[in-house]
Amino acid sequence: MNKILKIANYVLYRSTQNKNPITNLALQKILYLLYEEYYNETHIKLFTDNFVAWKLGPVIPDVYYHFYDNLGEKIIVNETEPLENVDIDLIDYIIDKYCVMTTWDLIEITKDKVWEKIYENGKGKDN
Repeated sequence: MNKILKIANYVLYRSTQNKNPITNLALQKILYLLYEEYYNETHIKLFTDNFVAWKLGPVIPDVYYHFYDNLGEKIIVNETEPLENVDIDLIDYIIDKYCVMTTWDLIEITKDKVWEKIYENGKGKDN
């Protein structure tokens, strides 16, 4: 399994363990916030996959389509591979902070000025 899917599975696992399972849409937003906050704290890129601008904010298409069959349902993950060479305490802290929020709150947080500039009312979709 590639790194971004391992991280996505870990986010889903952690949110399930916290009794706050999330949807694919919420997963996309938490991945964005996780990447941003992890980088700001450590100056290390947690993964190299790129986000693209979609109508409801930033998305990593490979992750989105991997979990696409779940539609809007919450995704329950009860086991996962361990993440290696990362600050797991920081990752857990960030996931725990955001997995309790509603999907719509996460969408609002991630629709920042950078997203607005790139998306530009649909003209920049997939950029």
